[in-house]
Amino acid sequence: MKIRATARRPASGSGTGKRRRSRNKNKRSSGTRDQRGSLLYQNGYEAGFSTGAAEGTAAGQAGYETAWEGTSIIIPTYNKYGYLKECVNSIREYTPLPYEIIVVDNGSTDGTEAFLRSVAETGRVRYKRLGYNAGFAGAVNQGLMMARGSTVLLLNNDTVVTRNWLGNMLQCLHSDPRIGIVGPVTNFISGDQLVEKKYRNLNEMQRYAAQNNQSDSSRWETAERVTGFCMLFRRDLLDRVGYLDEGYQFGNYEDDDYCLRVGMSGMRLVIARDTFIHHYGNRSIRDFGPAYQEVNERNADFFSEKWPSRDALLTFARGNPELHAKAADFYPSHHMVHGWNGQQYWLQSGLKHPLIVQAGERWAGPSTLLSLRDLRSCVTGNPMTLNEVETAYAAVCGQQGEVAEGQLLRDAEGVCYQIILGARRRWTSDYTLRFWNFVHRPVREWGTWPEAARHAAEGLPLIAAPVLKAPNL
Repeated sequence: MKIRATARRPASGSGTGKRRRSRNKNKRSSGTRDQRGSLLYQNGYEAGFSTGAAEGTAAGQAGYETAWEGTSIIIPTYNKYGYLKECVNSIREYTPLPYEIIVVDNGSTDGTEAFLRSVAETGRVRYKRLGYNAGFAGAVNQGLMMARGSTVLLLNNDTVVTRNWLGNMLQCLHSDPRIGIVGPVTNFISGDQLVEKKYRNLNEMQRYAAQNNQSDSSRWETAERVTGFCMLFRRDLLDRVGYLDEGYQFGNYEDDDYCLRVGMSGMRLVIARDTFIHHYGNRSIRDFGPAYQEVNERNADFFSEKWPSRDALLTFARGNPELHAKAADFYPSHHMVHGWNGQQYWLQSGLKHPLIVQAGERWAGPSTLLSLRDLRSCVTGNPMTLNEVETAYAAVCGQQGEVAEGQLLRDAEGVCYQIILGARRRWTSDYTLRFWNFVHRPVREWGTWPEAARHAAEGLPLIAAPVLKAPNL
């Protein structure tokens, strides 16, 4: 070694001990250098890791809204491994266009997880396993949060796709920017998407679909409803309309709810009759047995409670062909909201104002949870202090004089409104008032309305935001 070669050799035999001490000294010196090197390496690693983590987080946040040019196919599943495998295999066989598959597993116990691990290794398939049954809406929302495609497709796990299925639907969707959702026809469904079954097995089905699935714009028709077993939309529709409502249990009616919100935003729903896929139908929800009817009735009641005037809302939207609204445009004013991260905002006159509180201060009134996606769709105004918010709230509680911005009114027929930017905004239901915690606010009755309020133009209706149960939306 170099160290021994350059050391002074002792003149006497007693130098052997010295030589050993010299070696030990060199070892200690070497060890010290190693320790210093290790420390420098560790410090450099930690600094690099911290910098890399910060840069990675910033890049991830910056790229969160950057869409990948392809279709994110979201499949919620629960204990139907055989159907799921058949569905995934059919996508692989009949989808030459760019796509990714996102499977959200509602806590299956039948081997689904092992299958998902195996297909994830081959690419194009990502999955998220939930430790509970979040239902159709809950699972779809998790998939929507994961989706990176410029278009998104919701697909039941008990479907078998066919030749040209995705290409035909994409062609329909991109033919008109006013088209919000496109759905195919199938053999097992309620409503206008049902067609007569003309085959006895899947081989015959694929031959039938190959004949049917010839792109033909004359076979695209506007509809009031597209069912959630297969619905295609652009990514930006999610930014406008938001997530599915998780107030619907397990399945049924959450797709009707979503379609209604899409229609109210000014977008069209279209059935592409030049696209057929096979649907076994209700395979997961049948596992509920007799409880299925109870769940279905509960969801039907929730839909009716939330949307008692569905037809009137759609008529209003059709009567405004230039309507291009987003979810936040249907939310009330003078109310506190928050995201799952805890940040509170004061909604007022179409803006969200970040709430600034000092140590020991706290907003004592109600606050409503919104998804971060919905919050991003709200235009941000100047921050407001707690004192400013309390002053703004107090201003809407008066019962005399001119009507204040944000004040609640009730007409002679019992319909409630809120004045926002000079327009009368109708509350769509009692449920909506309860959702936003407005039921205990002071209301000016018809007899106290000033003339200006009675003749104010009617603006967009006020609706409830979707119920969210997961803490990460």
